[in-house]
Amino acid sequence: MEVSKLYLIRKDSLARALFYTGMILAYVTSLHPWFSWNYRPHLYLLCALLLGGAMVIDRQTSKPIFSNGNFLFPWGATVLMLVYDLLIHDSNFNGYVTTLFHVCIFLAIYRADFSLFRSLSTKLARIMAVFLLFSVLAFFLYLLGFSLPHSNIEHPGGTYSFTNYYLFLLDDRFMLAIIPRFHSITLEPGHLGSALTVLLMSQSGRWRRWYNIILIGVSLLTLSLAAYVLLFVGSFLTLWVRRGAVLKWIAASVVVLSLSAVAVVNYNDGANMLNDMILLRLEMEDGELSGNNRVSDTFEREYDGFLRSSDLLFGRGNFEEKELHGNSGYKLFLYEFGLFGVMLVILFYGAAIMYGTDVRASLAAALVAVLLFLVRANPLWYFDFLGVYMIMCQKSLPGYLSVDEHSETEEV
Repeated sequence: MEVSKLYLIRKDSLARALFYTGMILAYVTSLHPWFSWNYRPHLYLLCALLLGGAMVIDRQTSKPIFSNGNFLFPWGATVLMLVYDLLIHDSNFNGYVTTLFHVCIFLAIYRADFSLFRSLSTKLARIMAVFLLFSVLAFFLYLLGFSLPHSNIEHPGGTYSFTNYYLFLLDDRFMLAIIPRFHSITLEPGHLGSALTVLLMSQSGRWRRWYNIILIGVSLLTLSLAAYVLLFVGSFLTLWVRRGAVLKWIAASVVVLSLSAVAVVNYNDGANMLNDMILLRLEMEDGELSGNNRVSDTFEREYDGFLRSSDLLFGRGNFEEKELHGNSGYKLFLYEFGLFGVMLVILFYGAAIMYGTDVRASLAAALVAVLLFLVRANPLWYFDFLGVYMIMCQKSLPGYLSVDEHSETEEV
């Protein structure tokens, strides 16, 4: 009898290990690290195999972890979104095969118990923090003038070229900057900054842990306006979800930010990186933020014509075929997928978070999903979706700790 129990425990542990490994690999791959550029379908296949194996093994355990019975509706909404994406991009056979991998990955997400994602949030934060610490140290050595091994690398799409220092990338467009924007081994600073700030929001009540302090510092180094806004909004959402003193912290933040803005504007008569990259981008010009550079003037002209056309309902298809590279955000998504695609996104995210057991956490997740869509508009990327989903899986109780930190003391 004892052997039988031990056997079940081992299977349960193996299923959990496969789940965490598959989820973390999917999250990291969606950030487009340089080593994944030519192997993304293969990595997603590995994710699907890991998660499929976890679900098969879990069926043989006495206490299954894939026990969420409310999976059919969100999974069906996701499959609709994936199929519509295939149709819009006129995918070939490889595209259809890769989509099957994503169908399997999302099935594992929706079948898994919410407690797994509360634990996944902390595991992911720790792993990201450890790697990013070494990445930042290498970046600082570069800034101090140390000669580091490197090579030239170009993204397969041809839009980006980098100097690859292996622990971090340096965008060739910003080689002459005194302090280049940091984005570690990922494709863009905005990708990394947004991913880290949303991950922090899922770390409700634990921002003073060593790994989250590292994530905060790295998100600031990205100099991403979107990440800064998400970090600002996320800090108050986290307080609200945990029923903290939101108004007090809003007042304190306004004072601190105002003093910081005055200091930045006056330092070196405004000729400094923070003023150029952040404050000047918050100025209003013709009713819009000057930093709202998600799309080019060429695309704006194309977009204005699109809004007046019959293509508005279903979109105009793959933007890459129309040489509209370098644009992002909700306007590009609407141009590609049309109003029908936007409705599918609402269904996709709505179905994913509607079964959350904590109202405040679900509402916070919904707001973050809206903000991410306005800025990035890539709802199927795992670093966006998993971030939102992990926020939804949190609890709003002030004394709450994640599953794998039940023995530690809460930091408020």
